[in-house]
Formats: sequence, structure tokens, C-alpha cells
Amino acid sequence: MNGNGHELPATGNPLVDAALRRLSDQYGELQDAMIVQSHLEKKQSELLAQHSQFIARHETLMREIDEKLNALTMWLMRREGLPEAEAED
Repeated sequence: MNGNGHELPATGNPLVDAALRRLSDQYGELQDAMIVQSHLEKKQSELLAQHSQFIARHETLMREIDEKLNALTMWLMRREGLPEAEAED
């Protein structure tokens, strides 16, 4: 039987039959490796998509924090009467 579960027909030449069996076995191993590779690539793609969403959310949150910190800094500077606060407006 070959790697696909099918019986290879005998050619009558033992050397050719042995070579065909080896090729068939290697073909089956290659198919298995390609299936594994496909699953790995799919999982990696899913992880990259999640990572991309995480980065986008992180950037949004960092902008919001930056805006809030800038507003707080300006408020404190105005409260203290620092001239830099007036120049920023």
C-alpha cells in the first residue's frame, strides 16, 4: 500500500517496485508535513490578527492617556500661574 492507502500495482521488476514504494511513502510523508504546515500557518495568522488588534487598542489608549496627562499638566500650570500655560493656548 502507498501513503494514500491505495495498493500500487506490481511492475514485475523488484527494483522498480521497491522504488515506487519508497516514492509513495515519501509522498505520504510530504502530504502529512504540508497539512501540519497549513495548520501552523493558520494558527500564526490568527495570532497575528489578535496581535494587530491589541496594538491598535494599545495605541488608542496611549493617545487617550497622553491627552489626559496634557490636560492635567496645563490645569496644574494654570493653577500655579506659570507663564508656560498661557503660551500653550
